[in-house]
Amino acid sequence: MTLRTGLVFLIVALVLGLLSFWIFSKPQMVPSGVDMEKQENIEKFFTLGTPKDAYTAFVKMNTHQSEQQQHLAAHIFGDVLYAREGMNGFPICGSEFGFGCYHGFMGALILEQGIDAVSELDEACVRSHGEHGLGCFHGIGHGLVSYYGYGILDLNTALSMCGTLSWKGKYGGCTDGVFMEYNLRTMQADTGATTRTFRTETHNEPCDSVASRFRISCQFNLGQWWRQSLRGEEDAPMRMGGFCAEIGDSEERAACFRGIGYAYIVELDFNADRGIAFCEQYADTFENGRLWCREGYAWVLYATGSKDEALSVCTDGLTKSESSRCLKEYLFVVN
Repeated sequence: MTLRTGLVFLIVALVLGLLSFWIFSKPQMVPSGVDMEKQENIEKFFTLGTPKDAYTAFVKMNTHQSEQQQHLAAHIFGDVLYAREGMNGFPICGSEFGFGCYHGFMGALILEQGIDAVSELDEACVRSHGEHGLGCFHGIGHGLVSYYGYGILDLNTALSMCGTLSWKGKYGGCTDGVFMEYNLRTMQADTGATTRTFRTETHNEPCDSVASRFRISCQFNLGQWWRQSLRGEEDAPMRMGGFCAEIGDSEERAACFRGIGYAYIVELDFNADRGIAFCEQYADTFENGRLWCREGYAWVLYATGSKDEALSVCTDGLTKSESSRCLKEYLFVVN
């Protein structure tokens, strides 16, 4: 598998992950029942062709259901997928419906084979999507937190498991899924769980409580949690910038500001000009932060196929040296 092919899978997972985050960050009610939570209804999708065809049809069929119904039905799909396809079915799942397919699949797998089976999931990801199939590894991260739990010791156990997998990058992959799940609790949507409680005095947690090799990923993922927690506050972006500016390590500080650009792209409609304006609010206070914010925003535009818009985010309104720096750094996830 080529790097380009691996990036295609990463692009799809990235966009769907952002949209899933956006959906499950909204206040929701837990439904009293879900009509499609019957195994026989899910199994009908597998009569339509390949497992991939079944998943595509399942997603399409559930597009107009409520978010909670979608998520719960996706749990059942993942369970049935594992029963029918075993380990090879894992890469079929996507991040649609709050990663529900991954949740159901991992739950069924671990129930049958135990946590040691995660190494086999890693191999399945590489076989199907190559070493840059980060969305697949991302799903493992969500499943690990769901399996171990949402305490700080559980988090560190899940991260240690991530460290044994194929992807060793500072951004993306399993650790990205772990921190997203720890902060946003997307895979607990069926229980009515909300995002992790925000307190100003502990705004940087859990990054101070994890091993140094995981802190860049941790800082990058804080932006999503802060954005959700501070929703409705007019000065939220500046508060978030202040949080990032307090970080002593420059690489972690860069990851933090990049995470803010990443976190706001859906709200800004993937629009390059709006992204530039958003990041430029940091110009007078956080000079480097404004550039790092642009890099995070440009990365998502590039990854979602808007290369020209990504380049404009790294050039418009910048000096030659600033633009050169942004263009050099904005592919930080895979470089």
